[in-house]
Amino acid sequence: MSVFIIKKFVVQRNNFKKSSPRVLSSFLFSLTAERFFIIIRFVLIIHYGLVGRLMSAAFIDRVLKLEPPKYIKAIRCVSYSEPWIQGHFPEMPVFPGVLLLESIFHLCKVLLGKEGYSEDDMAVARLDGVKFTGLVRPGDCVVLEVWKEEGDDASVQTFTATGKVEENEVIKLGKVSIKTADRS
Repeated sequence: MSVFIIKKFVVQRNNFKKSSPRVLSSFLFSLTAERFFIIIRFVLIIHYGLVGRLMSAAFIDRVLKLEPPKYIKAIRCVSYSEPWIQGHFPEMPVFPGVLLLESIFHLCKVLLGKEGYSEDDMAVARLDGVKFTGLVRPGDCVVLEVWKEEGDDASVQTFTATGKVEENEVIKLGKVSIKTADRS
């Protein structure tokens, strides 16, 4: 499925050069969260040449507290040597917000992994209430916290999350829904 989405993105991107802004906006608004992150990964891989490294990159440096299946607290330290920092505003390097979200998704996957789900069984279904309230610069350490919420649907797991740099909130995620495969 990823290959199909990427091919479709490349074909549509080439057609955007000839098309109207309305076509571009309709494509962007038709993306689901999962497809959006597949495209972001594809762009990072092409731009920085990160073939296998990006998919297996450690978006979490250290888990500080783990209370499965309800809560996890971890730290993510950002350094100048990370490849995506180089071109993300060269005059004022900033850690990309989409990679902060990716770190949060990894924490959600850790919690779900403790419940017996494999990584192949999980996909981001929905994001609600994402707020970036500050910047993360190289040298900063982000403390990420994720809480699992109770839900009615067993196939969709919901989480809330926050990220702080030195007690200043930089990201707040109202709700992330992760679709899980049926384990029966």
